[in-house]
Amino acid sequence: MFKRVKASVSARDIALKYGLKQGKNGLFLCPFHPDKNPSLKADKNFYCFGCGEKGDSIRLVEKILGIHAPEAAYKIADEYGIDVSDCISEKQKVKSLKRNTQTEANRADEQLRERYMDDLVRYLLILYEWQDRYSPSISEVDDPDSRYLEAIRYIPYSEYLLGLLIDDKLRSELSSEDLTSLMGKVLKRMSSVIPEGG
Repeated sequence: MFKRVKASVSARDIALKYGLKQGKNGLFLCPFHPDKNPSLKADKNFYCFGCGEKGDSIRLVEKILGIHAPEAAYKIADEYGIDVSDCISEKQKVKSLKRNTQTEANRADEQLRERYMDDLVRYLLILYEWQDRYSPSISEVDDPDSRYLEAIRYIPYSEYLLGLLIDDKLRSELSSEDLTSLMGKVLKRMSSVIPEGG
């Protein structure tokens, strides 16, 4: 595949396609370092006289887009209509299938997290209201309203869970199973407070 792509598309083709500015001397402004005077020579391959970066068309796309060589080769093949379907090995097909499956799993995890966040926010709003509305007066301290007790019991834990869901770093470290386990007792309480679909 790499040979086919390199033979079909030159570094010059890529430089022109990706809009690198070309000077009067035929050299391009190098995208890899601050370049005031064009210093990147691009024909079949490329070489920058300023920073020393060099390579072929695949390497140029790889560097410009910040992607790996196989991805760059596939991108060039796709953009220039080069058929590489016969170059994809069984291993690459399996790897691609796994990546797609992982993407679907990530999407499902994210949807679950968003649903939990929505439910938690609604539950917390109810708890905050109960905490304010049913806060016992001095004469009721011995027998507070059950809604007030639920509020003071579940607000801290619910806020903690919401923090886990909001924090990107922590969120990425929690699996769906971990999150569902953590949400367990709050989910039971929420179902008694928030009607289904409400």
